[in-house]
Amino acid sequence: DGTVNYAYGMPHYAVSIAAVEGEPTPPTWTALAGVVHNPAIGETFRAVRGGGAWLGDQRLAVSTVGEAGGLVATGFGYDPAHHEEDLARVAAVMPVLRDLRRAGAASLDLAYVAAGRLDGYFERGLHPWDHAAGALLVTEAGGLVTGSPDGAPGRGMTVAAGPDLFARLTATLGL
Repeated sequence: DGTVNYAYGMPHYAVSIAAVEGEPTPPTWTALAGVVHNPAIGETFRAVRGGGAWLGDQRLAVSTVGEAGGLVATGFGYDPAHHEEDLARVAAVMPVLRDLRRAGAASLDLAYVAAGRLDGYFERGLHPWDHAAGALLVTEAGGLVTGSPDGAPGRGMTVAAGPDLFARLTATLGL
């Protein structure tokens, strides 16, 4: 994940691996284990269903966000036909945020939500391999994940945040 970052020498890229049970579609599977590893800085985030989310020996927990809003990450797909819609979505959510980041690797953005480094994340256009491990990290760290279609992370939208921000973010995004 984050291939363009890797190609440009930016150290925000990862190897993301998840083991899931069930059909190979997010609404029907159960994530069992996930790992997101950033080789550029040597961090490995890991989660096991029911066993918490971890970075080394540190148990991860999503952040608590007050009324000032959260620090949230997003991304944009490569197809310019969707950029106007993506920018309109950013404009809509900015009033409920403290600030916005765009780093370029969905799996790491989700791992950072799990670690409390980001308060939330949203993006349209993700593939299952982009979010499978990261979504498990978030839920095991006490956060919530949804999206579309079918209320699961997916091509239509992926949203992840701690409980304090989740309702505000999903309402603003129309989920």
